[in-house]
Parts: sequence; structure tokens; C-alpha cells
Amino acid sequence: MAVEIKWHIGSGDGASKNLDRPPYRAYFFWIEEGQIVMSVDFSKDELQIEIERRMSVGEDSTEFEKAFKQI
Repeated sequence: MAVEIKWHIGSGDGASKNLDRPPYRAYFFWIEEGQIVMSVDFSKDELQIEIERRMSVGEDSTEFEKAFKQI
């Protein structure tokens, strides 16, 4: 089974999906067989660096780019 990536944008205070106040963060979850196998969150600057890193090594950055546009 393939690993699925899900994400959402939330407030940097750790409250899930709280868009009441900045700073906003992108929260990513890697899911395999219904279980979260990894999670990480990025500020906007960190996310830009991650997109550049993924592109430089030939990894798919589509979901990260979508999140960047939302943050």
C-alpha cells in the first residue's frame, strides 16, 4: 500500500485548524495502512526550503506547493 500525504494549515500555537491568529504553519501527515507513520510541521519559510530541497532531489513537491499557497 502506498503512503498517503495529508496536510492542513493551522495556527502556530498548536491549535489544529485555528486560523484566528498568525503565525500559521503547515501540518503534514504521512499515512500508511490507516496509521500515521510520520508527521511534521513547517512555517512558511521552512516550507519554502522543503519545497526547494524536494525539487533538487527529484521528489514530488506538489502537496507541499499547495500548502505553501494556502499558508
